[in-house]
Amino acid sequence: SIKDLPNVFMLLGNHELHIEKLMRNKNDTSCIGYARETIRTLKTLGEEGCSKLRQIVRKCRTHMIVNFDLDTYYITHGGIPSPIMKLTDYSANELINGVGDYAGAQIIDNRFTIVSASNEISIHAHRNNGEKCDIHSSERTYNLCGDVEHGGCLRSLTITKNSHD
Repeated sequence: SIKDLPNVFMLLGNHELHIEKLMRNKNDTSCIGYARETIRTLKTLGEEGCSKLRQIVRKCRTHMIVNFDLDTYYITHGGIPSPIMKLTDYSANELINGVGDYAGAQIIDNRFTIVSASNEISIHAHRNNGEKCDIHSSERTYNLCGDVEHGGCLRSLTITKNSHD
């Protein structure tokens, strides 16, 4: 219901890729780990629900760069090790799944803090695999993944002038 609001954007992540792949070919079970859950979800939604889900997935972006107040926010699903200078700096796969191996989120977050300017901030929602890192994972990065797949929660970040909560 909120997908078309002007202040709402959705990021393309690994789960959305699985949904997109299965919606193209409902018999494809190669989405490791998620195929059965996704197929069950698509069957439960029915044709009308799948049509709405298709609209949502089509609106997903690989990243957003937002300027607010004096800060620049680099928002990706996977997290990036340095600010995006041009669209070709990172592949879509890196923006979605992250750079490096799955367990390296904290390394990537620390790297971003080292190489970025003091007004550049990274926000991502992936790769908190057993690390149980805090939402404010390094000086200028936020990890919104609260280990959702293992009983945790998706964390949120409210950005106001001179504050991040």
